[in-house]
Amino acid sequence: MSTTESLSNEFQQFLQSLPDAENLEALESQTPQTDLYSLFTELAALKSEVKCESRLVKSSLDEFSTALKLLREAQQRLQSDNERNQEQLSKQETTLLRPMLLEWLDSRDRLQASVNVLQEAAPKNRVARFVTASFAPKRKKLTSPLLEGQLISLRKVDDLLLRYDVHPLAVLDTPLNPNTSKVISTVSDENIDSGIVVEVVRQGYTWKGKLLRYAEVNVNKREPQ
Repeated sequence: MSTTESLSNEFQQFLQSLPDAENLEALESQTPQTDLYSLFTELAALKSEVKCESRLVKSSLDEFSTALKLLREAQQRLQSDNERNQEQLSKQETTLLRPMLLEWLDSRDRLQASVNVLQEAAPKNRVARFVTASFAPKRKKLTSPLLEGQLISLRKVDDLLLRYDVHPLAVLDTPLNPNTSKVISTVSDENIDSGIVVEVVRQGYTWKGKLLRYAEVNVNKREPQ
C-alpha cells in the first residue's frame, strides 16, 4: 500500500469517528453555558474574598507588630529598672560600708603604731638582749606576748580588708600623684629627684579600684642651685 493510500484511509477513519450533526447538537445542549454576568459575579465575589483575607492578614500583622512593640518596651523598662536598682544598691553599699571601712583603717593604724612601738622596745642586739634579760626580765616576758598578739590582730584586720577588696596604695619611691596622695611635709635630698615620695606618714587605700583614703606622704624637694 502506498503512502497516499495510507493517509487517505486514516483520514476517512477520522471523519467517520466525528459525531454527526444531531450528536453534535446534543453535546452542545448538554454543555452548560457561562454568560458574562455570571463570570463577572464570580470574579467580584473572588475579589471581595481576597480583600477580606488581606484585611485579616493585615490586622494580624498589625496586632503582632503592636505586641512586639509592647514586649520591647517592657524589656527596656525592665532593663532600666534593673540598672536603676543596681545603681541604688551600689549607692547604699557605698553609704553603709564606706564609714565602716574607714573605721577599720583607723583601727589598723592604731594597731600598726602599737606594733611599731613594741618592735622598737624589743632588744636589737646581743648586748641589749643581755641587759634586758638581766635587768628587766618581767618587761621582756610581757612585751613579747603582747607583740605577738598585736601582730595577729593586725593580720586579721588586713585579711578582713582584703575580703572587702580594700588594698593599700603603693606610693613610696614614686612620683607624687595628687589624685591619691596629700603632702604633709617636704625634705631636701640632692640624691633624689624632686617630687618623689620618700616617706608614707599615713597609708592610703583603694576600695574596688576607687580611692577610699588619701595617702599622707613626705616628698623630696631639691634646693635650687
